[in-house]
Amino acid sequence: MTAAVLLSIPTAAHSEVEAKNIILACNAGGNPTLTYQTPSGKVLVVHHLLRLNPDTEVRCTVDGLGLLTYPLCAGPEVRTAFSPPYLIVGDGVGGQLSLVNGVDDRAVVSGLLADQSDMYAAIPSQFTGLAHADNAMDLLIQLASPRPNILRIEEASDLSSWFPADASVFNRGSGEHDALLAADVPTQMFRSRARARK
Repeated sequence: MTAAVLLSIPTAAHSEVEAKNIILACNAGGNPTLTYQTPSGKVLVVHHLLRLNPDTEVRCTVDGLGLLTYPLCAGPEVRTAFSPPYLIVGDGVGGQLSLVNGVDDRAVVSGLLADQSDMYAAIPSQFTGLAHADNAMDLLIQLASPRPNILRIEEASDLSSWFPADASVFNRGSGEHDALLAADVPTQMFRSRARARK
């Protein structure tokens, strides 16, 4: 007979968030000499921008070739605080920051670098039941919100090593879900993790 432990533990579904102070530079000919490429799969959350020269324009590429750009800041302020923060997505194509000016210049962009998957809020979830039927184990899960979500079931034989479970998840509406697993799995612990999606 299969033994299972269902865990409803508040877990932060976040990877490490890295603080960034990025130095950008251009030479007297206006050509960028120090640029920054947002890594693919990451989001740069820009909070502050400090320019030495208010005539300097900080640009972000969209197409990866530098042919299509938009100004991050081109106003008269030397120090700019973005509220809400400015988000620059690293998609493997665009997301490069550079300076444009006719003089030798520098700027500092300050913010946080995070995984794109962490830009969506976690949704609290809990197991509400367990049933066996047709050689399958049915986990009943209730989410705190009915909003569109990505729900994952994870399994472990201890509390430190969690892996994705081979589960089929079905949305029953109103935040209720079923997760079907094979009934012949060894003794395991299961947990659910959900986050909002677009």
